[in-house]
Amino acid sequence: MKRHCMGYLFLTLLSLFLFSASARAAEPTLIFTSIPTVQDMGISASQTLIYTVKNTVPPTGTAQGSIPINSVILLPVSPNDGISWSTNCSNNIVPAGGSCNLTVVLTAKGAGAINQTLNIYYGNRNTDLKTPITFGIGQGLIFTAQPTSAQNMLARTTQVLTYTVQNQSTSATATLGQLSFTPGSASDTVIITNSCNKIVTPGGSCNIRVTIFATNTVGSVTQALSVPYTEGSVSPTLLSNSVTFTVSANSALLSFSRTPSSISDMNPNTTQNLLYIVQNTGGVAIPITTSVTASTGTGTDTATTQDFCSGSVPAQGQCTILVHITALTTGTIAQSLQVSYGVSNEITSPIAFSITNAVLPSISFVSPQPQPQDLNVNGTQTLTYQVQNITATAITVSGLSVSSSPLDSIGTLSIAPVTGLVCSTTCSNTTIPANCSCAVNVPITAGPTTLGTVNQTLSITSNATPSPLLSNPIIFAIVAPNNRNFTFENQCPFPVWIGIHGGGEGACGTGFTCSSTNETCVTSTSDPTGTCYFNDQMPPIDGNGYGLAAASGPAGSVGGVATISIPITNEGIDGGQQIIWSGIMTARTGCGGGVGTLCQTGDCSGNPPASGPSLDPAGACKPGTGFTPPAVQFEPTLANGLSQGTPGIGTVNYDSYDITMINGINVPIAGYPMNPGKNDSAAGFTCGAPGSPAGEPSAGIGGCLWNMTPPNNDVADYAMVAYDAAKACTPPSTCATPGDTCGLALNPVGNVLSHVCNPIIGYWDATTVCAFNADSPTAPAAYQCNQTVTPALNDPWNSYATTDLYSCKKITTGATDTAIPSCYNGGSPNGCCGCVNWNTLGIDVGTDATSCGVNVAQGWLNFALPQVQWFKEACPSAYVYQYDDATGAYVCGTLNTSDVGVNMENYIVQYCPNGETGGISN
Repeated sequence: MKRHCMGYLFLTLLSLFLFSASARAAEPTLIFTSIPTVQDMGISASQTLIYTVKNTVPPTGTAQGSIPINSVILLPVSPNDGISWSTNCSNNIVPAGGSCNLTVVLTAKGAGAINQTLNIYYGNRNTDLKTPITFGIGQGLIFTAQPTSAQNMLARTTQVLTYTVQNQSTSATATLGQLSFTPGSASDTVIITNSCNKIVTPGGSCNIRVTIFATNTVGSVTQALSVPYTEGSVSPTLLSNSVTFTVSANSALLSFSRTPSSISDMNPNTTQNLLYIVQNTGGVAIPITTSVTASTGTGTDTATTQDFCSGSVPAQGQCTILVHITALTTGTIAQSLQVSYGVSNEITSPIAFSITNAVLPSISFVSPQPQPQDLNVNGTQTLTYQVQNITATAITVSGLSVSSSPLDSIGTLSIAPVTGLVCSTTCSNTTIPANCSCAVNVPITAGPTTLGTVNQTLSITSNATPSPLLSNPIIFAIVAPNNRNFTFENQCPFPVWIGIHGGGEGACGTGFTCSSTNETCVTSTSDPTGTCYFNDQMPPIDGNGYGLAAASGPAGSVGGVATISIPITNEGIDGGQQIIWSGIMTARTGCGGGVGTLCQTGDCSGNPPASGPSLDPAGACKPGTGFTPPAVQFEPTLANGLSQGTPGIGTVNYDSYDITMINGINVPIAGYPMNPGKNDSAAGFTCGAPGSPAGEPSAGIGGCLWNMTPPNNDVADYAMVAYDAAKACTPPSTCATPGDTCGLALNPVGNVLSHVCNPIIGYWDATTVCAFNADSPTAPAAYQCNQTVTPALNDPWNSYATTDLYSCKKITTGATDTAIPSCYNGGSPNGCCGCVNWNTLGIDVGTDATSCGVNVAQGWLNFALPQVQWFKEACPSAYVYQYDDATGAYVCGTLNTSDVGVNMENYIVQYCPNGETGGISN
């Protein structure tokens, strides 16, 4: 009997368990039916997210099956963000079969990456519904100045609002996205510009100008400036306070003129352009819309307008409207341009011509036509158009011209073949071949002083229709530059990496600050108070970062190209000399490999950025870190050229620059100004081109052929090769691997020099080798490190060794190094360092080179000169020792005027100019 009772009890408990499990399985469940996208934010910003959740229980019509939302939290909890939440369901209860919108407000509290889950706890069992929340919080931009109100406006008038944003981050650059004035309104259109080229440096500021054009739609407008930006991996949006203004009605009159005045007849399926100049004689800007009336003639065409007025004709100004006509069927055409503004519809003089089947040579532009870029003063650009002849008869060209403008000058116009188009080989300034296309080149140079907007048109006169053929308006602005640019070109047959190192300017101020926004305070164990270094500027992130692809093709072909920009500042640096940047630039090679380094030559302890391009293993140089020799270096110092002296006359603070081989050779470099100042002849040591193979023949400066012939042709001791313990050699042995040379390598472990078989990647200099020799006395005898100078130097320098002469300073231990004075400064014949009349050695260094006179230190001539003469023979325009200023220092600057007030010179830096490698390979 007891066993039967126990069995019954077991069955009863089992039934209860199964019933309980069944009840749990039927418990109401919430699911997401809509999940919003989470945006990045700046600190103190917030965003609202609306989730939709649904109760999966079928509707019951009663409270049965409803689900209460108990709480909403973020897990794991982070100090960098917080939330608040609410729902649109009564008492936060989701009815059976129903849905609720859950509104979550995220607030950013601290910078960092956020990886959390949004957890919704609901029901009697406090079940958890979750979804990931992933976004970033940056240090962020803030508004430091913004308008609190805007002026009421008349229709077709403008006003400008100015905002200032500041980057709170001390290390990350903020890149602005597409700025907008939101929400859009039918009562206005806006143009938004910024003063920082969309780059806000750490701690820096940027002014944003919003130009508002009131349309003919009257009414009240409320808008705010939206500033999306990217900072590291974070892309928040900063929103300003809203401004409100009213647009009221206005009226004004316009007048028109047309080019050409006569219109060409056309064949079917051909095109022509007409240009209308719209003049506003009133005192306010006038917004316009344009169209072409339907033809009342017997033929048909399509006619469209392109408004180059940006929707508004400026007060007391003019702009251009282009009418593009495509002929369809034969007959006569009679139509007009219609311009609407205010309550007026202005109808221009009729457009009248015929469409005929007569065989007319036909000429037209190939779309798209080139888009001109804004230019800095003295800037240049070449627009290349393609024109096509779609008939079987060659077209005879009788004229090429560009309408004049006082703001720029047009170079020689030319018609040339189109690359890869065989039929175009006979293109010339007088002929466009049948059924073929030709290129028309339009070189443009901006004027040196005057700012403004250029509006011109290319005109081609010929025996074809239409004649003249008119291009789209060439519209661009000439502006004072915000930056000084360096454009790097790789003409080497191997890849190189740009190396940039800002020079030290002086001690950091209180709180580790610097006097310029273009500098960074760098501290170290040996320099705890810090030194201000000019910033190492970044190249544009174009997929390659600092890397420049190898050139292919004949000598002088260009591979990778990149441009860096140095911001122009008005801070007085270096005792008021207005130096905006100074530093060194080199080529880095073999990056991504090497022993304990990122690059085989020119290494600067660079680090790849965490999210940087995969093709850029070199990364940016560490601030305050120079380049490991040997390395050829371009050394520019930029002056901002603020006006000095009598206003209106114009003066210029000159840049200085040079190419130096004092630290040996890795990659030949040439550096020169892109647009030499109009008052400066681009020759000699003013606006010249050190490192260039062409030299400066008119100034007597020889070209740099970069033929490296070491003293006594001792390649083994002077050629630099990569270290490899397994490939040791003993000169003059021959290496087994083709392309290898028995050269001098440095083992970074202990700075030991030894001979190794590998390809040549550079050439050593005596100063560098003897410096390594101080750590490990393994330098070859050819360098004569630490030998006694004969004849001895006069007191107080009579204890100097050869190593001291190579560096022109007394090398001491535990004391400040003492510089040996230059012989150019009047030192006694054996009491000075470095002086030689290069021209007497058959090296053409220019007719302006300063003579040594009688101050020649015989000891320096005996020991140091042979170590640097072969460098000078390879490149006469380069520095080869510390006091080579007389034949290696260059200056340049663009004429400064009261209108512009800045030095606007930009520079080209070429690696392996004209393909000259100096015999190195990488």
